[in-house]
Amino acid sequence: MNNILAQVEQKVEPPAHTYTAFSGADVVIKLNDHMLSEIQELHYMEYLKPEFDEDGKELPPVSGWMDSIILGFEPTIRKALREVPKGTLFSDEFELLFMNEFGQKMKIVFVDAVFTHAKSAMSVDMVVQSERFFFTAESIRFIEQEEIEENETV
Repeated sequence: MNNILAQVEQKVEPPAHTYTAFSGADVVIKLNDHMLSEIQELHYMEYLKPEFDEDGKELPPVSGWMDSIILGFEPTIRKALREVPKGTLFSDEFELLFMNEFGQKMKIVFVDAVFTHAKSAMSVDMVVQSERFFFTAESIRFIEQEEIEENETV
């Protein structure tokens, strides 16, 4: 019997890449000092070499979108975007924050992000409205634990 148990037993390792943070989310998105808790998905693409459109104009190195769910109140992302000075949509504060249960931190910063437009959709059956916010950025920076400020909110 002990021989069978010894064959079945496995060494259990603590999880290595599980992240938990604000409101139970796995990733916290921060824009202009606002936590964007209603963001459900974020997608982005980065060109690794310069790309050009049909007219020869260089495309932004990074582009993507965020999907926000509207739950009976204005999405925080709209409030955060209103704080950007008129005539510009730049934000040097667009970042993803991670922290796991062991206190390990990581941050991804979208440098010089520009939110270009938004599209809305509604599920008629569920009566849940969503908005998709499109952005471009000049680059992406990965910041590891050693560089993150000790008192930084994650």
